[in-house]
Amino acid sequence: MALIRARENLGMTRTELAAELGVERTVIHRVEGGDRDTTVELMRRWADALGGVSFDLFKPPSRNKPRNAPKADAEQREETAA
Repeated sequence: MALIRARENLGMTRTELAAELGVERTVIHRVEGGDRDTTVELMRRWADALGGVSFDLFKPPSRNKPRNAPKADAEQREETAA
């Protein structure tokens, strides 16, 4: 997950990040693993601790690949016109 990579790129452990944020290490572990939601305030502090990283890091990973994803409108119109 992007949160883990961002933390590890800074050479920071979960324990160090937890201390910086004032939370238990298990909170870091669960949020990074996608097993726990967090507050906007904690997300802001987390991003600041990682050097002002994007909130995109907090998006959950896609667990399912879309099957038969719909084609873009332009592609559909081209096929219809042909």
